[in-house]
Amino acid sequence: MALIGEVFVGDILGKVVLDPRGEEIGRVQDIAVEAGARFPRAVGLFIEKKKMTRYLPWEDLSIFNKRIISSRKTEGEIPETAPSMEHLLIRKDLLDKQIVDIDGAKVVRVNDVKLTEEGGAAWVTDVDVGMRGILRRLGVERRGGAFFETIRHPLRHQLIPWQFLQPIESRLDRLTLSVSRDAVSDLHPADLAQIMSDLAPEERQDFFEKLDTETAAEALHELEPEVQADLISEMDKEQAADIIEQMPPDEAADVIADLSAEKAQELLQLMEKEEAQDIHELLHHE
Repeated sequence: MALIGEVFVGDILGKVVLDPRGEEIGRVQDIAVEAGARFPRAVGLFIEKKKMTRYLPWEDLSIFNKRIISSRKTEGEIPETAPSMEHLLIRKDLLDKQIVDIDGAKVVRVNDVKLTEEGGAAWVTDVDVGMRGILRRLGVERRGGAFFETIRHPLRHQLIPWQFLQPIESRLDRLTLSVSRDAVSDLHPADLAQIMSDLAPEERQDFFEKLDTETAAEALHELEPEVQADLISEMDKEQAADIIEQMPPDEAADVIADLSAEKAQELLQLMEKEEAQDIHELLHHE
């Protein structure tokens, strides 16, 4: 198959797929990839035409680049099928999803994905988190780039190599930079709190529960009271009690005070007697 070097998914989505006679089969709706290896490998295209979706396996492509996509099969030879939970899809499961950028203590968004040819296959090698990725998907990368050049603010490529990413779950719908727990612990608690504040509730919970106890306690203090209560209420009660025990008594009392009476009592009973007593006394003095 003729894959020329590398392509961005933003240049491929919506592109016409031709059959061996040069007739249109449909337009690229999504790209299926196979996870598990160091880099996800592209395994097929979902093609849409007149609200009908067909799946074209990668081995049935004859040409794949940002100018031409061609199939070895005609439209009638390609089965109609809709994406299933078994498929990992770049557009559906990866584009526009958030990445926790530990080094920058912020959340960035996947604006585009780069596929690179190696060994006759196409592999996901980078994600684009910059403005170029947005412009590319809008089909105005060249014009947009020229505009930024005229105002002397040239756009840089902002790519994160795939090997520095890891799924938070088995699917590709949530990602974090694969840094050590020590690197997370080195962040200022306010930076960690900012990361969590920018995440959706479910993603925030996953991120928080992966922190070590001491780091979680420090970050918890920096969060808004309602966020504190949500995090503690949703997590394992023993883990929650351990985190609260790590906090200074006055900070711990503030967190406990925002919980339901039942939850507060449950956590206090799991804590060391001395720490629980200190918190209990502070609560009664408020």
